Amino acid sequence: MLCISRRKDEVIVIDTPVGTIEVMVTRIGTEKVGIGIAAPREFTVNRKEVADAIRREQLQLKGRNP
Repeated sequence: MLCISRRKDEVIVIDTPVGTIEVMVTRIGTEKVGIGIAAPREFTVNRKEVADAIRREQLQLKGRNP
């Protein structure tokens, strides 16, 4: 895992063959950090817990248990 320090309104750029993904720190609170993500429409962007729930549901629909 790559760990990068950023301040509010600073951006991390991820170049891919399909396009560029930009991740911006939009706000910094005491318990949370706000993140803005700009990505090509070909990419699906979800929080990890949402992506995990989607994968579990897809596996269940295929008749497998996670």
